[in-house]
Amino acid sequence: MAQVNESERKEIIDRLRTVQGHLSGIEKMILEGRECEDILYQLTAIRAAVDKLTVKLAEHYLLCCHLSAEDKGLTSDAAFRKALQTVLKLNH
Repeated sequence: MAQVNESERKEIIDRLRTVQGHLSGIEKMILEGRECEDILYQLTAIRAAVDKLTVKLAEHYLLCCHLSAEDKGLTSDAAFRKALQTVLKLNH
């Protein structure tokens, strides 16, 4: 990821590791024959962690997209429209 400072990179990696930990936990739970309810709670935790990661990356993308518009020959309006289209696709 371009233009990410070390603090942001660490935060993103930490969030990814949280998701990986939950996934490993679910795999272990299934192998152990744990209750579906417990597994569903873990899936909910994964969704929340992925949502937080998505928001963080979308925020970074919007800032970088807007800041790098001139470098790519885009007007501010075109950069905004491109960023908006990308972010709106996240909900589909």
